[in-house]
Amino acid sequence: MTTPSLFWLHVPLETTRGDYLEVPFGGKLVVLGKPAVLCERPLHVPDSLTAATTAVVRQWLLFDPLPESDARALLEELRAKFPVLSLRQDAALRVGASDLHVASHHLYTGIIPTLIPAHLTPSPTWVDLQIRSHMDGRSTLGSILAGCPSVTDERILTALDLLVASRYDVLPRSIFLAQLTILDALAVRAERPPGIRAWLSEKIEEAKALQDGGLLSSLENLKLGSHGAAVRALVGRAAEAKGMSGEKQKALKSLAGKLYGVRSSLSHAGAGSDLDVQGAKNLARLVLDAAIEHPAVLDPAYGTRSV
Repeated sequence: MTTPSLFWLHVPLETTRGDYLEVPFGGKLVVLGKPAVLCERPLHVPDSLTAATTAVVRQWLLFDPLPESDARALLEELRAKFPVLSLRQDAALRVGASDLHVASHHLYTGIIPTLIPAHLTPSPTWVDLQIRSHMDGRSTLGSILAGCPSVTDERILTALDLLVASRYDVLPRSIFLAQLTILDALAVRAERPPGIRAWLSEKIEEAKALQDGGLLSSLENLKLGSHGAAVRALVGRAAEAKGMSGEKQKALKSLAGKLYGVRSSLSHAGAGSDLDVQGAKNLARLVLDAAIEHPAVLDPAYGTRSV
């Protein structure tokens, strides 16, 4: 069998259900100098949480046959440009993140970027992601609802809203960051010891002569502990409130520190090595559950008194 020299390039476009591209007459257009067809399919309304996620592929680009090296370069250029396109169009537009697949015949999975030999007629197949969460109506709206405390604390309500919103996302990075944002938002930074704060006040007075607002702000900020320390302490207080052993509290605080470090890498360097999404979910739920039952857990002084 000879290796084909030209390939169709199938590029799935991930959007929300509210964002889509108007298809020109006949679907034909030129994208980055290459002729292509903008194709679309009808989306069914699934009994699924995916109705509000960003992982919906309603449309795709099918580029006219071109050499494999050109097709791969074109896909990488699209991936590099689409985030900017989303920003400038105020829309959710993504190119499928999966590795480029080379099809062996005309049928292939539509949600994956694919090369199809030019002598074949491209025919994508679709297996839409389905995420369901069925609950027993009688018990959920009966004894379970009756046993739920009423929450009026705006901090907790806001965090709960974010937790629910994260259920509608399927991207691991987005889910991970949502859980760490919950922890960060609920963690109150404790004041450093009086001696340290007094020393910093002296340095602030000395620094005023330099007339550097950023330096003064940074010195003032040092009077409080770090955000990471605040998150670790919050997780420890939550574990204590839930009656967990000292060893378990220590392990959870260690996990919180590790995950917060990954979050910082994502926020400041744009990359993180270990996205422990389930671990982040568990910590967020632990803190929220403890705060619902014992709102004082959010107070850094909580550990000095009993529940």
